[in-house]
Amino acid sequence: MDEDDQFEGSYGDLSPEEQTKLLILIKGLGCFVMDPVTNSELYEKGSSCLENLKEIQSWITNDEAFGKLVALQLAAWNFIAGELLPLITNYRDDKPIVFETLKLLTTLTLPISPSSTPHYFSHLSHLQVAKESFLVRDVVATFISFFAEPVSHPSLDEFDMVLIELLLTLFRNFIVIP
Repeated sequence: MDEDDQFEGSYGDLSPEEQTKLLILIKGLGCFVMDPVTNSELYEKGSSCLENLKEIQSWITNDEAFGKLVALQLAAWNFIAGELLPLITNYRDDKPIVFETLKLLTTLTLPISPSSTPHYFSHLSHLQVAKESFLVRDVVATFISFFAEPVSHPSLDEFDMVLIELLLTLFRNFIVIP
């Protein structure tokens, strides 16, 4: 899929200005580049990646009604599979990026109910696509390594405990998606 095609489609609930701002934040996370050595595509984070992850998270969490619209639009744009999973698998050793990406993934995959949005079935369909993209071997291996590293320590610090909690919540979120 062409990168620009990924961001086609709209539910019409976000204004064109809001969609443009959201797209700018997404584009600032990074992009795919061709690795001349391996001749394969790699996800390269942008210079404002961390700040943009936090900003997108704030768009979703600061206002519940608006946040649902943002989450639905991100789902329609295949944001999880197209941006977040490549980011976290390529930058698995960058703790701030991993942490913020996990927070965003967990928020975007929270269970939804038919009464929570008029676009329930569309949103559910997008979540099912995200769940499928999560089940790719490299992605699963990356997330398992996030568990393995902290539990190998004799004692867990606060960051490790929060990381494990986020991972367990994320796994729970994916499990409840039919």
